[in-house]
Amino acid sequence: MSEDPFEEIEQMLAAMFGPQMAADAVGALRASGVDPNQLAQMSGMGDLSKLTPAQLGGLQAQMQQLFTSAGTGTVNWSMGQDLALRTVRNDGDPVVTAADAEQIRNALAVADLWLDAATDFMPAPGPREAWSRSQWVERTLPVWKDVCAPVADAATSALADALEHQISRLSDSDPAAAQMGALGKLMRSMAGTAFGLQLGQAIGELGREAVAATDVGLPLTREPGTALVPTNVAAFAAELEADLEQVRLFLAVREAAAARLYAHVPWLRSQLLAAVEAYARGSSSTSTPSSRR
Repeated sequence: MSEDPFEEIEQMLAAMFGPQMAADAVGALRASGVDPNQLAQMSGMGDLSKLTPAQLGGLQAQMQQLFTSAGTGTVNWSMGQDLALRTVRNDGDPVVTAADAEQIRNALAVADLWLDAATDFMPAPGPREAWSRSQWVERTLPVWKDVCAPVADAATSALADALEHQISRLSDSDPAAAQMGALGKLMRSMAGTAFGLQLGQAIGELGREAVAATDVGLPLTREPGTALVPTNVAAFAAELEADLEQVRLFLAVREAAAARLYAHVPWLRSQLLAAVEAYARGSSSTSTPSSRR
């Protein structure tokens, strides 16, 4: 097989959509910066260059399903979530034990006692929880969708505008017009797949290090509450060469304080996420004007 995984992908797409559309689609994937081997990882097959004919056929069927489906949005979040979960589990994702959960709840309870004496804000409503890395991904993903949607929408719209501009220059009798129309649908799907993979990888990498629900500076849950990730808390303490219990208490106080703030200042969460969304839309619009010419 070829040493370039993109060549294998192009061969599969050529069998499904024809050589020209396959070449254009793979060109878009190359430009997006997506790792071609991530497509194989979604099916657990590993390196594309090492696939057997049977595995290659299975991947072809999977890709056909992914790239020909209409989808439910700009980003293929199904692929994104799958890759994020695979990423957080690469170094192990221990199940949260009853002892872990009890330690986290106790730390958050002590944090609330300290904060009661230091602030007028009452404790945040909602549960006090211990999450695994996978649970961190699953519980925060709905907010990541909201935060990342503006960038994905802008980029996909730019791609669609560019294709529509090309199509408008062709006459109705030109055979290329029909091909360009079909390519537009394929490219939307390809763009959604590329975004899903890139965002899934990024969220998964964050999930391997995040110690709480708010430590990235954003309120990543839609419902009030507090949570710590015991596996990552322990790794953080080990990296600092500090006492685990003290680190756990420090992180619990920080998490509980942030949760109180977001729970009792109703406008803060919406204003913060709106500011992130506005910045994302602005960044996307300044990077795509040439595609509308």
